[in-house]
Amino acid sequence: MYQDQQPASSAIQDVVYEYMDRGIAPIPVSTRSKNPNRKNWESERWTKDDVTRLWSSDQNVGVLCGEPSGWLVDVDCDCPEAVRLAPKFLPRTLKGGRDTAPGSHWWYRAEGCETKPFFGTTRKRILELRSNGCQTLVYPSVHPDDGDTYQWYRDLSDKMTNVDGKELRHKVNLLFTATIIARHMPPVGGRHDYALALAGFLQRNDRLTEDDASRVMVEAWSLFEDAGPDALRDVENSIQTTKERLNRKQPVVGGGALAVFEEGLVKALSRGWDWRVGTEEDQSYSWEDPEGLPEGLPPVPEFDLRMLPDAFRAWVEDVAERMQVPADFIAAPMMVALSAVVGRKVGIRPKRKDDWTVVPNLWGAIVGRPGLLKSPALKGALAPLDKLIGEAGKRHEERTREHETDMELHKAQLVWYEDEKKKLAKKGDMDAVKEFIGENHVGDEPEPPSERRYRTSDTTVEKLGELLNQNPNGLMVYRDELTGWLRGLDRYGRESDRAFYLEGWSGDQGHDVDRIGRGSLKVPALTLAILGGIQPGPLSSYVFDAGTDRADDDGLLPRFQMLVWPDPSPEFKNVDRYPDRKAKADAFDVFDFADRVNFDADADEVDGVAYLRFSEEAQHLFDTWRVDLEHELRSGNLSPAMESHKSKYRSLFPALALLLEIADSAESGEVEDPETGEVLRAVIGEPPTEVSEVSAFRAGAWCEFLEAHARRVYYSAERPEIRSARELLKHVKAGDVSHGEPVRSMLRKGWATLGTREEVDGALDVLQEHNWLRVLKMDTGGRPSAVVTLHPSLRPGR
Repeated sequence: MYQDQQPASSAIQDVVYEYMDRGIAPIPVSTRSKNPNRKNWESERWTKDDVTRLWSSDQNVGVLCGEPSGWLVDVDCDCPEAVRLAPKFLPRTLKGGRDTAPGSHWWYRAEGCETKPFFGTTRKRILELRSNGCQTLVYPSVHPDDGDTYQWYRDLSDKMTNVDGKELRHKVNLLFTATIIARHMPPVGGRHDYALALAGFLQRNDRLTEDDASRVMVEAWSLFEDAGPDALRDVENSIQTTKERLNRKQPVVGGGALAVFEEGLVKALSRGWDWRVGTEEDQSYSWEDPEGLPEGLPPVPEFDLRMLPDAFRAWVEDVAERMQVPADFIAAPMMVALSAVVGRKVGIRPKRKDDWTVVPNLWGAIVGRPGLLKSPALKGALAPLDKLIGEAGKRHEERTREHETDMELHKAQLVWYEDEKKKLAKKGDMDAVKEFIGENHVGDEPEPPSERRYRTSDTTVEKLGELLNQNPNGLMVYRDELTGWLRGLDRYGRESDRAFYLEGWSGDQGHDVDRIGRGSLKVPALTLAILGGIQPGPLSSYVFDAGTDRADDDGLLPRFQMLVWPDPSPEFKNVDRYPDRKAKADAFDVFDFADRVNFDADADEVDGVAYLRFSEEAQHLFDTWRVDLEHELRSGNLSPAMESHKSKYRSLFPALALLLEIADSAESGEVEDPETGEVLRAVIGEPPTEVSEVSAFRAGAWCEFLEAHARRVYYSAERPEIRSARELLKHVKAGDVSHGEPVRSMLRKGWATLGTREEVDGALDVLQEHNWLRVLKMDTGGRPSAVVTLHPSLRPGR
């Protein structure tokens, strides 16, 4: 009898009579219910005489499973995976179900078969073998939740398949195993490790043969569209490899590794097979609540354009807006570049009477992630310096051509001189020869012109010494990426290079170089400005490494006082306009003024360096600031790193104040070319004679601003892996990291601060400490593998 052949008008009693005729024991179940909801229903045995009394037209019909119905048993598939996998494991037979779950009940005659529920990891039933003590709703019952009518999917007149009870139980166990494996299948990247863990766990239990283990795993994998032939071969290879290692008494992964992919998976499988869970396999992996990570990087203030010289503000704002970068990226490098131009031309004596002299020589860097336009920003900031470099190059070319002419003239004079001397000598009049030599000696050949250099990028310290000898005012060392330069100074054998740069920071120390085969070189004073860009990760790692060995803490990093690490704006605006020509000209004129101005006539001079002092008001401001600084340095409240860094502010304040004063002294005007009469733009400012209160006030604001950035640098370096952990947790919460995903896959994602294995491992260690995840390392006999298991609250559906 097909259910669709049953006339809709037929009384329900007729269906119940037919069940009884076939040896099936029906029981009445209330309308809109799945359960009898009364005591001792398991013992009820009704006859045809009871049918009209017990069943109304809309009463549901339940069937007693097991012995009351001639050992009729029901395999109830309670989840979609079980329904889809049932045909792979169960013998063909009569099936029941309803529209929303067709074929979810498989009916057999299995004498002696026992009832067995199968639960998932959350104790929710996913499969059940129903026999004695159970009942199942059948046609024409109506499901109380969705209103579907129960149906038969083969003619009830066909015989239900007879199977051995133990054999059916084993097949249902296999179905359950494949079902729960499929329900917790990790993403593609983690399935190899999942297969190894399953193979080790299943083959340790003697109720599964190698074929059984392989079959349940292959069928579970086959449910997924992305499981191609290679994936299925990997499953089979995992089974075979595990078997061989077990035979050789070698360790294999098992339940402990399996728990990584889902809490309770080991226990659920063991309960399904009635296995005793040993101490090795019973790893509950209890989780405590995740703990918050340490706070993010300390905040830094937004750059205030009022700290800049008047002539710089419009240009810095214009470049930053057109590039869509923080103004810090332009302002700080411009101040470093200005210091390179001023160099040893003038210094400042911060005390009213003392001879302490500060040369305004600065080191700086901009810090930002890759892709934040650090290099273009540096290029924009150095544009005024590049103009000076270009002009110096042209002047050098002109002087080189003049030198070539002078050399030719010198050679001609030598030829004439030798010819005339020989003529006199032939006459034998030695007195005439002597008189000729004294009156016409040609002298030494002309010295070749040296080029005015402002900047160098990649050179040895020996060559740098030669350049400084030719450019005693000082040079800038510019590196687009500072990481290589910093790490290079840490290499064995580069100790003298490191000392050379350290001496070049103050700008007032001489340096003598004596080399065998190269002679001696005397540099009157090393004056080196340093500028470049660096990424947060390498910077934090470098600062951390330097801080862990205090013996190497020689003050190299604290010398980078003009270091800025701003927060990039999350917003982007496409700005496409011409540069502000007036703002550009004003900023460029400052550099031109600083390059041309001469302080010798208007300032005192000591040791070859002219110097200025603060005005009376500026002196009071600096002295007050200095007293507060010294109290803080002596308080013991600063970390060693910040104490070392802020101690350099003693010279930073006056150096910045002097540079700001020089920049504000530059004035532009119009002059007439005396030869052509053409009106030209020119710098007409006069050198300052003292440093004003306004410049001192701005310098103090700079120091406060830069201190916030320094705190960010040293905080990030206390444990650089904290930054990586915070970045990784962000991706975990966004669902970018899957439960059971291999650690190695994270290196291919290209995430910030997670580009190396060291950064990834450091981040994972931190997140494990704070209970966000765990890493399971599995020794499979080959290359060790590690996978990530997420806290239950982070897994899909939790």
